[in-house]
Amino acid sequence: MNVPEITPEAYTEFISLLTKHQMALRSFIVSLMPGSPDVNDLLQEANVTIWKKMNTFEPGTNFKAWAFTIARYEVQNYRQKAVNKKQHQLDDTLLDLIASEAEITEDQTDRRLFALQNCLNILSPEQRKLVMARYSKGTSLAKFARKTNQNADSLRATLFRVRTALRNCVHTKLGTAQS
Repeated sequence: MNVPEITPEAYTEFISLLTKHQMALRSFIVSLMPGSPDVNDLLQEANVTIWKKMNTFEPGTNFKAWAFTIARYEVQNYRQKAVNKKQHQLDDTLLDLIASEAEITEDQTDRRLFALQNCLNILSPEQRKLVMARYSKGTSLAKFARKTNQNADSLRATLFRVRTALRNCVHTKLGTAQS
């Protein structure tokens, strides 16, 4: 079998796609293996298989769907081995249903993240700095208040208003009703 040679650009793009989708891939495996302590091992196995099958990926197609399919097969292989060891596992029909729902949920998550990114751009620089410090860097409000010479209670109220505004903005951008 002739395996096409991969150009350095295609190789770099493949690494970029694999890296970009790691969290989604892990979330997908978690959804198929709820409560399993083997999720990280399965993610590693899926990554190894994805890497081995790099030559079969067609650039320009949906990488995430391709990688999810490989991950699903890795989970099925794991489950088959577990059945052979007499471990309790989910039924195949239920596994397929969960996988389908996880793919839909992942698409919804992508749309919500895109909407949130757009909504973050609407915030004032001070509001955005507060949100990023609190949620991206994990800085406590007390620490941020000391760093910026502000009152922690005032920041707490500001953060509450900003989160409400972001939630409303995301719902508006997605056209969804708020509950």
